[in-house]
Amino acid sequence: MSKRDWTSPQRLIDAQFAAWVRQHRNELGLTQRRLAERIPGLIQGQIDRTEHADRLVSIGESFYFAQAFGVPLADFAPDIPNVSMACSTCDGKPPRGFSCNACGEAS
Repeated sequence: MSKRDWTSPQRLIDAQFAAWVRQHRNELGLTQRRLAERIPGLIQGQIDRTEHADRLVSIGESFYFAQAFGVPLADFAPDIPNVSMACSTCDGKPPRGFSCNACGEAS
């Protein structure tokens, strides 16, 4: 297993999604294999890696997870931290007296 930067917004969301999957699977009393049978194209090993945030989950797959649990995907959304990604052009800090043309941020 590789070292992860758990402080990045994306990794925090990945970890929260992994916990959400594990929690719902356990609440339903499903094994990883049984959950994989409910999600098209996934096998038990992919469920395990999902629950450990060791694989990226597509938006489509996330809908299949929610469907397998019988909950709306929005059930996960409240746990997503409110993060703002800095603009790649100005890094969220345009020069004093200017606005960034890419993100519109003003100083």
